[in-house]
Parts: sequence; structure tokens; C-alpha cells
Amino acid sequence: MSVIPVPSASSLGELLDRARAAIEARRYADADALASALLDQQSDCAEAWLLRGLAAEGIGDYDSAETYLARAAERIFNTGIAVRLASCRWRLGRLDAALNCIEHARASGALDAELSLVHATVLHGMGRFAEARQAAEEGLRLAPDSALLAARLGATLMRLGLTDEARVQFVRAAKLSPALAHCGSIRVDREAWAALIKAAAEIETQAHIVHEAAAQSQAKYVVMVACDSVYLNRYGAAFLRSFARNAGPRARLHLHVVDPDDAFSRVVDGVIRELRLPGLRVTIEYTPDDVAEHLNARRTYYSCARFLQLPRWLRVDALPVVLLDMDAVVEQPLDALAALADGCDVAVLKREPPDSPWLDIVANHFVITPSAAAVRFAERVAGYIALRSTRSQLRWHLDQIALDSVLRMNELYGEPLRVVAIPPELQQRVWHIGNFYRYRLEDERFRRYARPLAG
Repeated sequence: MSVIPVPSASSLGELLDRARAAIEARRYADADALASALLDQQSDCAEAWLLRGLAAEGIGDYDSAETYLARAAERIFNTGIAVRLASCRWRLGRLDAALNCIEHARASGALDAELSLVHATVLHGMGRFAEARQAAEEGLRLAPDSALLAARLGATLMRLGLTDEARVQFVRAAKLSPALAHCGSIRVDREAWAALIKAAAEIETQAHIVHEAAAQSQAKYVVMVACDSVYLNRYGAAFLRSFARNAGPRARLHLHVVDPDDAFSRVVDGVIRELRLPGLRVTIEYTPDDVAEHLNARRTYYSCARFLQLPRWLRVDALPVVLLDMDAVVEQPLDALAALADGCDVAVLKREPPDSPWLDIVANHFVITPSAAAVRFAERVAGYIALRSTRSQLRWHLDQIALDSVLRMNELYGEPLRVVAIPPELQQRVWHIGNFYRYRLEDERFRRYARPLAG
């Protein structure tokens, strides 16, 4: 993203207009530069602080966004600033501060659907689900056609155990907004449970082994990463080189690539020649024909492929499996992460604070054992995804929805499953970049590993 030069003689009004236009166009670096130039001339301009906050929020830098929005709120406090400031504090897990901000706005007499939405979201994150329901219902009275409020109410009803009522709200949200079409994928009723068990029994995965080194006797678990060629080319060198250096000798790597491109064989050759990973397995597959021509459906399939493949390889290897994302850097040995399998069937990364069925289980860390109960769970997650692996139903977040929904159905209808949360200190062994946070590609933690592979 380019940063435009700021003329020193620009009027304050012109700078504001240009900064607003940059925010509208999502040119966040430009907006920040313009607002900063304005503040150099008038440091108490509330709107300039607001624009800096919106620019930081736009790139996911919520710490900076909170700082700038708080400075705006010190100068002029209104519902719009309260909503944005509370939202940033919620994202940072500062729920008490977020709630104080909302209550301040409500005490001034503000009654606004967007304020009700963030109020319900914060209360939900605090585990105050009955109050969150009231806030969401209040918002829907003000804005009956709000897809976001319908989705928020559905998520809270799900937490309250009112799954049928939640389903109604999720379907409503999906119909109101294409951006929330994934809500229509959420089902935890007994009919859905029976369907996914049937689908799990019928799955035939199409993975072709293109390289497999002899497994080492010291390998005690498998680390599986799956991606498409775009992710492999962008993040693969850093992930694979950091894995080779830091994961430890007990980890065996399984690299699964969907829709390999013309450069794929050279990348694999580089991995083999430079990194010499013991026990390396490389497999490939291609997206289904009805999905291949549709970009968004194809991207969702890429994110779900590892869960479709997982049951097969759990049975083949009979070892614990650690699933990670390719857009990450391994910074410490992974043995302690894999060791979670010693005391459970499944270890999941739970979002804090809780938010919704599509975000509460974060799929970039996942540990599973080859126990009978865990294999059946993996099969059911695969079945849940397989039922929705068509062009019209592959919606973003499907992998996380599947994990959350099958865990919930397993509690309602299934067998006991030992589930633990992955603790923060083990999450830190892998630094997750996240494709949304592309600015992190300039971080030294990524750059030190990111040179092209020898192939």
C-alpha cells in the first residue's frame, strides 16, 4: 500500500476531506498520513484522532486504534466514537473498559442499533448471556433488518442452549446479508447429527502421495499443514524452514497441497534438498469440479481440506496429529503442544472472549490423538464439511463452524470426548501471521526464514 506525500500547505479542511475519502477507499496508510499531518497542525482535532483510529482498526492494529479513539473520545464523545472504541477494547479482551464505554454512551441517552450490537457482543464475551440476549433483542427492535444483530442473537441463544431458536436467527442473518451466509451452515439438531454420521461413512478422499521419506523411529507425532499453491509460495519457505530449525526431532511433517501449480515440483525439490526433513510426506489433491471455477468457494475448500484428509491419516499413522496453518512461523519445539494428546482426545484453541460458533474455535492450532473416540470425531467433522462441499454451500469459516458444531452435537448426542483448551503459553510456540495481517510479512520473525528454498 502506497503512502501519498502530504503537501505542507494543505488546509485543515482539505486534509480532513482527503483523509475521510482515504478511509472510505480503504487506503488506510494514506488516511493515517493525512490525519497525522492534520494533527501536526492542530493536535486537539477530535476527528483527526478518530480517523487515525479508524485507519489503525482497518489494518487490524487494535492497540493503536484504541489509543487514537480514546484521544478522540476525550475531545468529543458521541455514539459513533463509543461504538468504535468499545469494539476495539472488546477485540483486545478489555471487556470491562468496553462495557464502561457503552454504559457512558447509554447514560447520555443514546439509543442506537449499532450501540446495542456492540453492547450485546461485549456482554456475550463476559459470559452474561441473558443480558446479551436482551441487548440484541433491543437492537433488533430498533433495526429489524439487521443481519448482524440477528447473527449476534443467534450466537447468544446457542450459548443459552436454545438451539432451535438460534437456528431461526442464523437463517435470518444469512438471508439478510450475503456477508453472513456462513450462518446458514450452522446446524446442531439431531437430524443434522444423523446426516453427518452418514456422510462420514461415505467420504472418499483423493490425496496422492508425491513424496514420502521413511518415517524415523523417533517421530512421535505428525504435524500436518495444508494449503493451496498461493499460500505455499507466499508463506511456505518461512514455515518450512522454521519448522526444520525449531520443531524438534520428534515431529514428522505432512505437507498437503491443494491445486499445485507449475512451481510446485521446484518447491518440493527445494524442501527435500535444503531442509532434509526426516519422514517428510507430501500429498496433493485437486478441488472438486463444481468448486474449482468459483474463487470464494475454492478458498474455503482450501481451508477445510486438512479436516477432510485428517481421518485417513490418523488411521494410517496411528500417531497424534498437530494441525497448523501455513501462514505461520514455528518459533519453539512443538513437543509440549503434541503432548497435550497424552491427556485428551482433542485439544482446541478457544477464542477469548467468546464470540460466535464461527469464531469460538480457532482452527490454526488443533491437536488430536488416534484414539477411537477422536477418530470418530474427526470423521464427523469431515462429514459436516463434506455435506457442505458444494459451490453454493462452501462459505468462509466452515472449518471453524464444523469444529464448534460437532463438538456441541457430540455433547448432545454422541459419546464422551476428552477435550482440553490449548493454553496461551503453548500457542506462543507458533507465531501466526494471518493473511489479513499482511504487514507482518515485514516482521523480522518472518523475514529471517523467508528467502526462497534451494529448489
